[in-house]
Amino acid sequence: MTTFREPIWFTGPIAGSDALPTKSITDKRAEKHRRSFDETRSRVEPRPEKQQQAQDEFGASSTISSVLRAALADYIVYISDRYIAGRLNGLLLRIKGCSENPSGRRTLTDGLMTARGRAQLLEFSFRKGRKLSANIRHPFHIDLAEGTATMKNVIPAQDFNFPKGASMIGLQLLLVRLDVERKTCTLGTSDAALFGIGDRDKIDIRLEADVPAGNGILLGLLFTGYCYMQRDMVRWSPRQENTMAFVGLSPTILPIE
Repeated sequence: MTTFREPIWFTGPIAGSDALPTKSITDKRAEKHRRSFDETRSRVEPRPEKQQQAQDEFGASSTISSVLRAALADYIVYISDRYIAGRLNGLLLRIKGCSENPSGRRTLTDGLMTARGRAQLLEFSFRKGRKLSANIRHPFHIDLAEGTATMKNVIPAQDFNFPKGASMIGLQLLLVRLDVERKTCTLGTSDAALFGIGDRDKIDIRLEADVPAGNGILLGLLFTGYCYMQRDMVRWSPRQENTMAFVGLSPTILPIE
C-alpha cells in the first residue's frame, strides 16, 4: 500500500513510477528515473512534410510579428492587451492563408495581394474588441503616398469619445515600411494631435508623417490614446480604451522572391 510521509516522500508502488521523480528514503538523495520517451527520435526521424511546411510558415510569421512589435513598442506599451503577440502572429498566418500558393510557399506579400488578405489586415485592432470607431466618430482620409491623415469639420468634444476620467485624447499617424525579405521595419510618425473634452470649435485636422524610404510594404496605422498634462508635459495613460489599428496599405507591393 502506498503511504504519504512528507512532501515528495512516498513508500509503496508509486515510489517506483517512471512518471515521477522520487526521493530515496534510505539515503535521502533525489533520484530521477529515466523517462520512457526516446529523446533521440525527434532528431533522427524526419518530420512529415505538411508538419514541416506548417512550422516553416509559423516561424516566418513569428519573426515578422516580432519585428513589427519591436517597431511599435512605444505605442503597444500603452495598449492593454497581454495577448497582442499571439494575436498579431495569428493575423499574419491568416493573411498568408489567403494566398493561392500551396502550403509551404505562401508568403505575407502574396496574401496581401488578395482582397481577403487586405480586409483581414484592416479589420485588425491591436486592442481586442476596441475598434478605432469606438474613439473616433468622424470619418478620416489616409494618403500613404503623402504620409497624411486628414479630418474635416471636426468638433472634438462631439466627434471623439471621452470615457469616464479622461479629459484629453491624442491622435498619431504611424507609417511602417516592412521589408519581408530582409525582415526589417522602419517607422515614421507624425506629431501627436491633442484635444480636450471641452474643445467645441469646429476645426480641420491634418497629421503628417515622414514616409519611410526603402523597399517592401508600406503600412499606415492610427494610434488613439488618452493622456493628461503633468508639469507642462503630456503623459499617456495606459488605459484599456487606448487602441491602434491598420488604416492603409501601399497600393504597390513589391513581390518577394
